[in-house]
Amino acid sequence: MTPDLDDRVLRLACRAVDMYGLLEHRGGAAREVARQYLRAATSVGANCAEAAAGQIKADFYRKDLDCPQGVSGGDLLVTPD
Repeated sequence: MTPDLDDRVLRLACRAVDMYGLLEHRGGAAREVARQYLRAATSVGANCAEAAAGQIKADFYRKDLDCPQGVSGGDLLVTPD
């Protein structure tokens, strides 16, 4: 991934964490939507890293496919506001 894309993906994940914090205490549908958005927004980094790796289609069918380096939870914990 390009440095610009890395930065944008990380900022998206950070904003998703912030939004989750605002909505999770409301309960009900708000909590569920916040949880789904958090999962979707934080998976963007892994999806981009997977695409950048340029693996062939057959690799996706292997059971032991390694997770590529992407935005991880640890990145979110050490990222300043």
